[in-house]
Amino acid sequence: AEDASFDFEGLHQYTLDLINKCKEDADACYELGKFYLVGIGSRSEPNIEKAKTYLTQGCQKQSGKSCCLLAGLHREQNNARLAKKHWLEAQRLLTRDCEINDKPNACMFWGLELLSNSEDPVRDYPVALRFLERGCKLGQPVCCLNAGVVYSNYVKDSEKAKSYFQKACSMDNGDACWLLGEEVDKTNTATEELNPNELYKKACDMKCLEGCVAHGTNMIKEGKFDMALESLTTACDKGEPNGCILGGLMLLKTKNNSHALQLLAKGCEAGSEECCLYAQKAESLLNGSK
Repeated sequence: AEDASFDFEGLHQYTLDLINKCKEDADACYELGKFYLVGIGSRSEPNIEKAKTYLTQGCQKQSGKSCCLLAGLHREQNNARLAKKHWLEAQRLLTRDCEINDKPNACMFWGLELLSNSEDPVRDYPVALRFLERGCKLGQPVCCLNAGVVYSNYVKDSEKAKSYFQKACSMDNGDACWLLGEEVDKTNTATEELNPNELYKKACDMKCLEGCVAHGTNMIKEGKFDMALESLTTACDKGEPNGCILGGLMLLKTKNNSHALQLLAKGCEAGSEECCLYAQKAESLLNGSK
């Protein structure tokens, strides 16, 4: 049965509005093409032909993002000639928008596209990095974050990585705060300003679940179990199994089997087989104590 709460009328109006805007607005064509490309589950199935139609219109209206998605569609359909044509057009338009028109989101889109679709990221990362650094300079936090990832994973320059993570973290990007903490921990370069525990807590407060798990893990090491449980429970409640299992195991060790079972059961429901196994153990311990 369909979800009665889903706003089908609103969805229909949304697509009509985009269709009207697409007559003049390249970004609307892109959004419409992307919508038909991915659909919304069973509520709106993908329609590749409609996606291709609107992405073509967007590309013709100078939307580099539209050209890029169109290239991907043709690649999937084994049309190498059209895939190359639209890829080169995407490259031209997004390079122009990033480096000449100072549009940070164009820098982000193309930089991430080059990283994610490269057959050899180690070979191609310098070009992607150029766009990410440009986008970061223009104030796009996701560009700063991913420039840091490139410096950490490919260039192996920890100082540069920390610099970019710190910039993104200062723009309230939770993932960057978490990765900055990881980089500081990994290189053993903690300072009063760059304290991993504070960075993990900040990341957790900004809904970065990996930050919550990292903060909880460090709090366990320091014997601060109440603080650990708070962060791990936050992660677990939002569907991060590592938060469930770490919190559950900590509670099992302190003989709090009932609370442990609650966390481990949540992790099991989220698909963690390890949580399921430990949940059975917690249940056995709980039943044995009755």
